[in-house]
Amino acid sequence: MKIEKLLVHTFWTSFLLSIQKSLTQEYYYYVSGIIKNKTKVKSILQKLDDYYRITDSKDDRYRRYKDGYSVSIVHFLQIGDSLAFIIMTRMNTIKGLFFEREKYADARDKKHRININQCYEFIRVNKESYNPKTNIKSMINEVWTVDLTDKEKQAIIEKFNNALIKRNYMKVRQICYGLHRLIGFSAVRNTYIELKNKIDARFVKFQHSQDKIQYKSLDEIYKLPKKINYIKFMEVEYINIKLFINNNE
Repeated sequence: MKIEKLLVHTFWTSFLLSIQKSLTQEYYYYVSGIIKNKTKVKSILQKLDDYYRITDSKDDRYRRYKDGYSVSIVHFLQIGDSLAFIIMTRMNTIKGLFFEREKYADARDKKHRININQCYEFIRVNKESYNPKTNIKSMINEVWTVDLTDKEKQAIIEKFNNALIKRNYMKVRQICYGLHRLIGFSAVRNTYIELKNKIDARFVKFQHSQDKIQYKSLDEIYKLPKKINYIKFMEVEYINIKLFINNNE
């Protein structure tokens, strides 16, 4: 079966990087979901392949797009025993079944950004580029990156405030640890600095509001770095879809 050659990401970072790459290649239209019923994985993927040719190779997609057809690519992520997926399509003159059958979204629309677990979302930003040969800086428009959703940013601050009010410093430490472990896309790194500054200031303000100062700074509980690291180029780790299916049967 063709679907048996499909690959499944086992790490969130590589899954996000693959989606980012597809967006830069103009695969803007998408549908996503999670297959929780293990026994239906084969039949669902076979149906998707019949409709959208998700098993096509990179060369197959190139030839079909050159001939005027819309083309689709799929990315999978293993989440425990479930299979998360996103089908991304590059529109062409001949739209095809994807646009006829699916209630798709456009990732460029702010209201329909690709959202991962209500935590991360894909956005377009203007990014500064530096050419060392010419010593000239310039702006690159509409670079795809990942940021935290507004909902996640607000949730982090609220959880931190609640933990402080309850003097639950173990929870404060856990929140800081989670902040430290955010995936270091460029927009996330900027958001990290903003959130760090907010919780640092909030912590100091709270301590000074108490009759007795227990901690002078947040560093005494968890020392957050000034910045989080860039995403390093990583060797993408997959498992074969056949292995995923067999492990879950």
